[in-house]
Amino acid sequence: MVMAKKEKLEKFPYPTARITRQLRRVIKDKMISSKVKMATNQFLGDLTDMVAADMDAMSDKTVRMDAFVNASRSYTYADRLEEEERDVVEQLENIRIRMDKLIRGFRGTFDIVDEDDFKVGHDELHDFGTEDMESAEKSKTIAEMSIEEMDL
Repeated sequence: MVMAKKEKLEKFPYPTARITRQLRRVIKDKMISSKVKMATNQFLGDLTDMVAADMDAMSDKTVRMDAFVNASRSYTYADRLEEEERDVVEQLENIRIRMDKLIRGFRGTFDIVDEDDFKVGHDELHDFGTEDMESAEKSKTIAEMSIEEMDL
């Protein structure tokens, strides 16, 4: 019986009571199954092993705080990355909304304007009679006119 209890203690890296207290700090008014407590304990042990392996891979003879920060960075910055992702997505959605408004405004402006308003030159000559056509052909452009001819 003593041997079975000792094997059980060696199976988990941390005291289960401590893990349970830590879980209880956040999870209130709910039952926590023993499987969750064991899985959390194992997860934390695996996480500690991964951080320790990263610190061991560093060339220094002494493990200092900067080694821990570097080794744990990928695990501790996950929340920040999710927050940044939400911020970027929100900003992109705002840009899309502004672009949609600009596009609607641009299209609205040119839907009002008649396409005939953009015609340039003597396309309207076909509406004149033969007498008016000769005078229309003789008319000068503004660049060709003198100041006196412009009636200024």
